[in-house]
Amino acid sequence: TTLLYTIKFEMTILDMGTMKTPIGIKIESATHKELASTNWSLNLEICDMVNSEQDGPQLAVKALRNRLQQRDDKIVDHVLMLLDTLVKNCGRRFHLLVATRDFMCDLIRLVSPRDPTPQDVKDKALVLIERCSDAFANDKDLAAVGEAYQYLKSQNVAFPAQNLDDMVAIHTPRAVGALFQQISYFIIQTFHSSI
Repeated sequence: TTLLYTIKFEMTILDMGTMKTPIGIKIESATHKELASTNWSLNLEICDMVNSEQDGPQLAVKALRNRLQQRDDKIVDHVLMLLDTLVKNCGRRFHLLVATRDFMCDLIRLVSPRDPTPQDVKDKALVLIERCSDAFANDKDLAAVGEAYQYLKSQNVAFPAQNLDDMVAIHTPRAVGALFQQISYFIIQTFHSSI
């Protein structure tokens, strides 16, 4: 009992410290249970902080994991929306920290049939796992996401159908570079054909 109490006490101190950082405070505000809807400007401000601060990705992931442990469905729903926004707008440093077995285990626990989280919130987590698995499929450093997806599939977890009109690409710098090359090629070809 003493060991269990000590572990819980140490985790609480660590989590409280994370939540007192500027990013932690913003994440707590963006995921507050009293929010009626997603605060997109705050979510994007958090993305800017994560991208611009040296320890931004680490602090953000710690704060997100802390908030995912909350037993309030509204908080978890806001965390998933913020996580989706961060994955789409932050770079590799953030992706590497989200694509860890520990973080994936947090999401797997959330979608577990034993977890009392409402199905609509679980569905958001499942869609996020599936999208990230697809986006990170060719990067061995981000393989934990694909492993989590495959594990859930092997457990016969039903992933919700996705509406392709609602999908936004996950930030992938290589794809942006390829698009830039295609546009440049098109401009050069158009210029040469007009001469």
